[in-house]
Amino acid sequence: LFPNQDKLSGKGFGNLIALPLHQPAMELGNSCFIDPETVIPYADQSTFLKDIIRVSTDDLDKIYRLLTNTKNTSVDDFGKLVVKLSNTIEINRGGISTALASFLKDELNFFNAEFIIKKNSGRSTFGTKRYFRFIEESKEYAIIPKGFIRKLLVYCIQNNIDYELDDHRKLLPPANFLFNATLRQYQLPAVDAASKKDIGMIVAPPGSGKTVVGLKIIANKQQPALIIVHRTQLADQWAERIEAF
Repeated sequence: LFPNQDKLSGKGFGNLIALPLHQPAMELGNSCFIDPETVIPYADQSTFLKDIIRVSTDDLDKIYRLLTNTKNTSVDDFGKLVVKLSNTIEINRGGISTALASFLKDELNFFNAEFIIKKNSGRSTFGTKRYFRFIEESKEYAIIPKGFIRKLLVYCIQNNIDYELDDHRKLLPPANFLFNATLRQYQLPAVDAASKKDIGMIVAPPGSGKTVVGLKIIANKQQPALIIVHRTQLADQWAERIEAF
């Protein structure tokens, strides 16, 4: 039982792992540690607890994988994490440890603020998801957004997780897109940083020239680009800038 509590409120025991050590409970036959061979309570309950050997997280991971895996593979096969990078990231489920699974859930499942705003204001939450969940699962793979690749690999390196990166992204023929404008000085660092990255995000206030910066990056990459905006006005703005430069 967990969590282990150091103090009692006086209202009850709660969820206490120390309850088997409570003498009145033992005298009533309600709670104590027993020898599984003889079904006789241990004479010294504290010594029994002290002598218990803790199971390492590595051993627990191996047991979990053995119990949940459906393929006839050896334990050693679970040590390799295979990361397939294409339009998404596919991770072989057999290589995901419990620690990595917790990391993915913490990073890729998060609360929808719109839901709580509607709920607190008494409005209907129908059709509004409580959580954003960015992990999909198939029989063999966990599928996550490809923009998460850097965080995933950094986590693997920091936690000594052996992984294999299988890059399935395609390099298409050059787009032959020309850019004739001159960037402002403050825009150059963003373009320079983007030239060294495959995936990233540029955040800047209105009027800072994000459209122009984006066109310069496309020209540098010389790859086809899909431009997605949420308003017609922005789509028209992109079209105008493309024609102008």
